[in-house]
Amino acid sequence: MIHWKTHSLEQEDKDSGYSVWEHPEDQNHGVLALVAAKAAQNQGDLLFGSFHMGVFRARHENHKNIADKKVLAEIADKAGSCTRRSYHAAD
Repeated sequence: MIHWKTHSLEQEDKDSGYSVWEHPEDQNHGVLALVAAKAAQNQGDLLFGSFHMGVFRARHENHKNIADKKVLAEIADKAGSCTRRSYHAAD
C-alpha cells in the first residue's frame, strides 16, 4: 500500500527561508491542489486516489496549470461528486 504525503515541488525550488505555505499570494502551482487533495483524502481512499491521480496526470502528463480552479474543478468532476465538494472546501 502507498501512503501519500504532502510535498510541494515549488518549495524545493525556493531559496531557504521561503515557505510556499506562508505566501498564498504567489499563486503557487500546487498549494490549492494539495489542499483539495487533503479534503478528498478525508472522504476516503477511493475518492482520494481518483482525485490525486487526476491532479498528477494533469500536471505531469498534460502540462496543465493545477493552480487554475477550473482545471481542479474538471478533475474533481471526473473523480466524483464528493471530491468536487473537497475542491470547493479548498476554495
